Amino acid sequence: QSRRFTVDDEGLVKKTLLQRILDAMESDIETMQEVLDKLMDSDGDSVRAAVADSRGELRFKTANDIELIEHVDLEADQRLKQEHEREERHKTKEEKRKATAKKTRKRGAEEEEVEESESESSEGEGGGGGGMNREAERKALAFRRVQVQRKIEEFLKLYTKGQHLTKINDKGKRFHRRGFVDTT
Repeated sequence: QSRRFTVDDEGLVKKTLLQRILDAMESDIETMQEVLDKLMDSDGDSVRAAVADSRGELRFKTANDIELIEHVDLEADQRLKQEHEREERHKTKEEKRKATAKKTRKRGAEEEEVEESESESSEGEGGGGGGMNREAERKALAFRRVQVQRKIEEFLKLYTKGQHLTKINDKGKRFHRRGFVDTT
């Protein structure tokens, strides 16, 4: 049997209180008193029990001390919840990405400070002119360090699993080896 209709012993089909409430409601939200007036033969406690047993299809709300009964579209409500969860996951991913970007920027700033202190100490030793040239050298040095760091990271990604290497000696003889890099 469904939750909306009942069949008695004689084979007569009757609407349940839940179905009668749904039929009596003209809009998605109505006051409890309006529903009771339309049903006439039901009391407030039985209507409350039917709403509680509706598996989320009907729910109670209160506005200005007036009891309301709301008809809920379960599929739309489920889609809304999924969309909200998707947005929350997207926000957390974005926050993590920003945090990692902030850490890398902070790390890069610390490296630049170290390079600046190194370049300042070398400027004091050299003494005198060529401030523009030293600035360019400092920037070039920082750029080369970043390049070398990237090359090392790429190398470690390739060789941590072991890479097949072919070495050719001066006489043209080929040696085949598998190279591993220990990153610990």
